[in-house]
Amino acid sequence: EILASAEEQASGVTEQASQISQVASSLQEVTATAKQVSNSAQMVSESANRATQLAQDGGKQVADCVESVGKISRTAQATAKKIKSLGESSRQIGKIVTAISDIA
Repeated sequence: EILASAEEQASGVTEQASQISQVASSLQEVTATAKQVSNSAQMVSESANRATQLAQDGGKQVADCVESVGKISRTAQATAKKIKSLGESSRQIGKIVTAISDIA
């Protein structure tokens, strides 16, 4: 009877060892999966950072373009005023030339 009890306990210990081995194997798989998830998360984070940087660079370029268009608009307005002023001066010169021609 003692022998049977010892054999039963040995069988139980063997069963427990097998289960512990399976648990250890499962833990290794979970660890490997966690590392893969961590690596994937790192890659996603790096991609997001690159996308953010590109968006910021694009925003700056758009702002620079808007500023340049504003400068061009202001220059065009100033040029138009000068052309208008030159046109008025030309008309006045024309009147003076006509008056001189009439006198002569």
